[in-house]
Amino acid sequence: MRRTAHRPLVIVHRGYWKQSPENSLAAVRAALEYALDGVEIDVYCTADGVPVVMHDHEVDRTTDGNGLLADFTLAQVRALRLRAGEGGEGSSLSNERVPTLEEVLTLTRGRCLLCVEVKPQGIEAAILEVIRACRAEEWVWMWSFINSVVRNFRELAPRIPGAYLSDGFASWPADRFLPEAVAIGARAVSLAWEDITPAVVAACHGMGLEVYTLAPDEPASWDHARSAGVDALVTEDVPGLLAHWGV
Repeated sequence: MRRTAHRPLVIVHRGYWKQSPENSLAAVRAALEYALDGVEIDVYCTADGVPVVMHDHEVDRTTDGNGLLADFTLAQVRALRLRAGEGGEGSSLSNERVPTLEEVLTLTRGRCLLCVEVKPQGIEAAILEVIRACRAEEWVWMWSFINSVVRNFRELAPRIPGAYLSDGFASWPADRFLPEAVAIGARAVSLAWEDITPAVVAACHGMGLEVYTLAPDEPASWDHARSAGVDALVTEDVPGLLAHWGV
């Protein structure tokens, strides 16, 4: 999966939301100003079956609306305004709207990898339809915490690399989680930061699994991940990380 010898791939988390609303087109554009390798986004479907980009199952934190995203039609979702940064109470409203997966695919085409975290199960076919319509199978990765989602994507679209996300070995030990990742056809695992060690990464590689992690935004953490041998590092401080590594 394009592992480089000199450093892990650099992937920005939910777009570069420190400058723009998270998971917005503006956040993706801001990320693309840097020499990164990929952008990570989160996807749900609207009530009328359109894949849109949002982290939470509710719209409350990141928009001026209230309620479950799955209860909104696309038109209703598009009427909402996104909150600045990572949202939350007290954050200001922007003029940015909730983007569709198709819009983000169009924006990133030919410019970087797009890592699509599928949040709920049951929307795999809708997401895959958009990916294929955009002819994006060669530069999209699929991530999920849900084993059935990873398995379904492997069966429906084996060309799209799938990553199985871990909540941490404290809740699901490595000797159970890693064999499960292999069994469902994952090509990678995204591990909790506290579980990243050279031995764990080597064990994953020995099972044919790439290793990703979301690291704390500090140089010591970035260097630890790199020395441990991770294949991709997810960050919320793209400029800091790239400057630290001289990219």
